[in-house]
Amino acid sequence: MNRTSADTVLLVLLGGAWGSAFVAIRAGIEAGASPFAFAAARYLLAAAAFFALALASREPRPSRRSLGISAALGGFLIIGGYALFLYWGEGQVGAGFAAVLIAMAPIASAVLARQLLPGERFGTLGAVGIAVGFVGVVVMFLPELGHGPGGPLAGALAVLVAAFCAAVGTVVLRKVHPAPQGQWGIGVQFAASTAFLAVAAAVSPGERSLPLTTTVLGALAYLVVVSSIVGYLIYFALHHRVGPARANLVAYIGPIVGVGLGALLLGESVGGAELAGFALIVVGIAALQVERYRSSRPAPDAPRGTTPTP
Repeated sequence: MNRTSADTVLLVLLGGAWGSAFVAIRAGIEAGASPFAFAAARYLLAAAAFFALALASREPRPSRRSLGISAALGGFLIIGGYALFLYWGEGQVGAGFAAVLIAMAPIASAVLARQLLPGERFGTLGAVGIAVGFVGVVVMFLPELGHGPGGPLAGALAVLVAAFCAAVGTVVLRKVHPAPQGQWGIGVQFAASTAFLAVAAAVSPGERSLPLTTTVLGALAYLVVVSSIVGYLIYFALHHRVGPARANLVAYIGPIVGVGLGALLLGESVGGAELAGFALIVVGIAALQVERYRSSRPAPDAPRGTTPTP
C-alpha cells in the first residue's frame, strides 16, 4: 500500500471512529444512562488512558501554564461544554441528526478565526461556503420548528450550541496557546472536562444514573477505546502525515457514518430536510476547503492538534 492509499485508509478509519460515536452516545442514553454522568465516565477513563500513554512514551511534561490553558479552554469549552450540550441534545434528537449538525463546527470556526486570528481570512468562495452552510442548518431546523419549543427543537439547538462551543474553544486556544497539544495536554483536557461534567451531573435536575448494563458498558468502552483513544491517535498521525487541512476532511465522513449507522442500528429515519441540509453543509465545507488549498494556509478549525471529538 502506497503512502497516499494509507493516508486515505486512516482518514476513513477516523471518520468511522468519530462518526460512529454519535450512535454509541445515543445508544447509551437510550439504555438509561444520564447524559452528563455518561459523558463524565467516558472522559475520566479517556484521561487515565492518555496519562498512561504519556508516561509510557516518556513524553516531556508541558509547563504548568501550558497545562492550565489546556484545562481552561480545552477541558471546559472544547470538550466539556461541547459534551454538555451534545450529550443532552442526543437525548432529544437522533444520532444522525446530531452528527450532521456538528459538521457546522468547521464553518463556525472559520468565521471566528477571521475575527481573532491574524492572517486567517477568506475570500468570496469562503464567504459563499459559510452562507451555504448556514442555510443548510436552517433547512434542517424547519421540520423541528413544528414540534414547539421543547423536545426535538431544544435538542437540535443544544447540539448546535455544542458545535459552537467547539469552534470558539479551538480558535481561542490557537490564539493564546499555538503550541501543539500532546498526550499530556489531551489528558488534562479530558480530566478537566470530567470535573466539569461531574458538577453538571450533580446539580442538574432529574435522575442521575449510569446503569451497568451490557449496552451502557459496551457503548462506554467503544467511546473510550475507539472514538477517544484510537480516534485521537489517528488524527495526530494524519496531522503529521498530511497536515491539518487534509486531516479535517473527516468533517465529510463523520456525518455520513453517523447518519448511516443511526438508520441501520437505531432505526432512525432520514428525512428530506435532513438530507438537503446535510448536502448544503457539505457544499459549504467544500468551498472553505478549496479556498484553504488555494491560499495554502493552516485550517482555522485545526489549531495544531486540538479538535473536538464526538
